[in-house]
Amino acid sequence: MTSKIFKKFPIIFLLLLFIFILSNLSDLKAQDPVVTLANLYNQGKYQDAADLGINLLTSYPENKEVYTYITLSLFKLGEYQKCLTYTKEALGIFPNDVQFLKLIGRVYNEIGQYNLAITYFERCLVYNPSDGWSYYYYGKALFFSTSYYKAISALNAAIYLGVDQYYPHYYLAYSLYKVSEKNKALSVLEKAMKKYNTNRLIELYNLIKSETNH
Repeated sequence: MTSKIFKKFPIIFLLLLFIFILSNLSDLKAQDPVVTLANLYNQGKYQDAADLGINLLTSYPENKEVYTYITLSLFKLGEYQKCLTYTKEALGIFPNDVQFLKLIGRVYNEIGQYNLAITYFERCLVYNPSDGWSYYYYGKALFFSTSYYKAISALNAAIYLGVDQYYPHYYLAYSLYKVSEKNKALSVLEKAMKKYNTNRLIELYNLIKSETNH
């Protein structure tokens, strides 16, 4: 019977078969707990994602994707010590992984341990010297550790490598201001303000401008 239908309507039969296979694949994906974990994270349900991910480590003890969503979720939640614990655990399984190295550096930035942050960002840049975001976070850590000249170099690299946010421009200008390069700082801010509409740039510009007028 099936062979007769196939001979009479071959294209329709193949199309229905294709749709059936696709629907089954979708069902399989929906049942994959790692896919569920990714969906929770992408929906901004960070606590649910962290809880599920930690539970999944029993079944997926060396799954990089699981560790990624756990650590990023914990970072988003501001649970920095817990984030450090799981990120360092992941780094033990995936040595010198730039993603995990960078995240540890970001945590240290957030909790004010800038010298430790610098160490991790320098390791990031050894393994991926063209990562603009590593240069930005590195520059930010250098700024807060008052290494302004090094911060200027790192933040210039971040901008050159295409970090399309106002942050590197802000800290670059602030670093230039700190080393008494006020005119250069104003120039950086003027260019940035044409592209990014944020009060932080305007406030810093007004501060520096008021001092240059005295």
